[in-house]
Amino acid sequence: SLAPGIKVSSITALSNDIARALAALRTDRNAWRNRAEQSARAVATQVAQRTHAIYQELRRAQREVWTDPLTGLNNRRVLTDRLQAIFEAQRDAGQDLSIVMIDIDHFKNLNDTMGHLCGDELIKFTADLIRGSLRADDIAIRYGGDEFTLLLPGVGASEAAAVARRLTTLFGQRAMLFSGVSPRPSLSAGVASLRRNAPASAEELLSLADKALYEAKQAGRNQVALCGAGGAGK
Repeated sequence: SLAPGIKVSSITALSNDIARALAALRTDRNAWRNRAEQSARAVATQVAQRTHAIYQELRRAQREVWTDPLTGLNNRRVLTDRLQAIFEAQRDAGQDLSIVMIDIDHFKNLNDTMGHLCGDELIKFTADLIRGSLRADDIAIRYGGDEFTLLLPGVGASEAAAVARRLTTLFGQRAMLFSGVSPRPSLSAGVASLRRNAPASAEELLSLADKALYEAKQAGRNQVALCGAGGAGK
């Protein structure tokens, strides 16, 4: 029984008020949860976007450190930092490693007569030829000026020389924009390899390839010289 003075209608009204209050509380709780989830998603999105931006910035900075800005090839720092490690890895695995040094013949003459912009175009043209002629594992480097270096892991001297000859031929066939320059630009290359030349270090292998390039230039340019046990030869 009800206490004196308390009506059923009052209890019903109170129950309804409590029910409405609980419903409102649940609604507020759900709204708060939704707002919290939305805020969390917004924060997560912002963090992901910022992380991606930082990652892209790091990749850009890394590319700038390792990449030649004119050609998009690797720069000389790659050679300085990685050549010895590549040399040791190939030697320890019993695999060959060839280095090809490439130089644009008569480049200074073109640069002096046609201007530096034309010289830059010739360097970029040569870099594109090199890039399109190599495997995924090969490393192309702009060594400096009009000189390029190719690192060819697992490639013997004869095969590396064939790669170099193919490049010199393609250069002669496609460098029509520079056909009006006299003497006409061409490519010379020198090749040395781990197995053929048995160098004691990566630096020595690079030096042997450079000497072979010098002999190719001295022999008349527009050719490939292969470094033998006693020096460079065609």
